[in-house]
Amino acid sequence: MTDHIDVGLRPEIAQLIQNQISAFRKRRADAGDDGFWRLRVAASPDDDVASEFSDLSAASIEQQRAADLEALETNLEAESIDLDTAHAWIRALNQLRLVVGTDLGVTDDDSWRRLPGQEGFGQAIAYDLLTQLQGGLIHEVSRIEGL
Repeated sequence: MTDHIDVGLRPEIAQLIQNQISAFRKRRADAGDDGFWRLRVAASPDDDVASEFSDLSAASIEQQRAADLEALETNLEAESIDLDTAHAWIRALNQLRLVVGTDLGVTDDDSWRRLPGQEGFGQAIAYDLLTQLQGGLIHEVSRIEGL
């Protein structure tokens, strides 16, 4: 059994993901960016508990998120990745999906979907691609780890 996962992204797919990472990093600096609210959900409905948790963990969470994005970006052209990198990719793809999905207003129904020529069509394609890639990685990691 191998502990590597074949990824071998086509160059245009790798570029699309790179574009999403670049846009994400530019926007992340803006604390008021509404697209990031899902990444900033309070840990508790109790304001004091949520504030304490944030004070204790926000820096380490941001460091992990940055490291995950770096692992994704650094390995976009790799033919295969190891399990640790696959886990980082899954977490990084989730960050990107949450922001793109928030921008699109993704819901359980298909009302957020766009048709060619409609505003947001490219973002909808990116969301679907990120979702498919993340799902495939989750499947492969689960298979390798016997889950």
